[in-house]
Amino acid sequence: MQKLMLVAVMALLMNLNTFAQETISPAKQKAMEKLEFIVGQWSGGGWMMNREGEKQTFKQTEAIQWKVGKAIILIEGQGKQGEKIVHDALAIISYDETADQYNFRSYLASGREGSYTATIEEDQTFIWAIEAPGVTIKYTIQVKDDHWHEIGEMKRGESWFQFFEMDLDRLTK
Repeated sequence: MQKLMLVAVMALLMNLNTFAQETISPAKQKAMEKLEFIVGQWSGGGWMMNREGEKQTFKQTEAIQWKVGKAIILIEGQGKQGEKIVHDALAIISYDETADQYNFRSYLASGREGSYTATIEEDQTFIWAIEAPGVTIKYTIQVKDDHWHEIGEMKRGESWFQFFEMDLDRLTK
């Protein structure tokens, strides 16, 4: 009986290891740590071009936080013109160790969503782009001294033009 009890306890202890959560790999952790500069609560404003080519201003907030053991970053952004919400989005940034690239997955209140590749430059600059036939849309975020500056540009053919600009200040880390 004692032998049977010992076998049962050992089997239970061995099975507990299957429920143990793995930790993030060192390579993925190192890659994700490079994004620390965008984490925090941000607020400010900006402008974007409408379909008629007119600039429309807005107020923006971004809530950016680590999730699942710092394996991903969750971004919640909301832009308003007065009390009207003009931008409501959620995004997830992750790192694909096998492909050695950052992934930027975004979801908009309109139902649009997409997965895009992203890069980080040495000077705390984060860039993500949307590639489609005949057009490239690129967003460049640069953070310096708790100030976020972002531009959106579109390329058709060989010409780039800016359609978006935003400046935010960090409220909290």
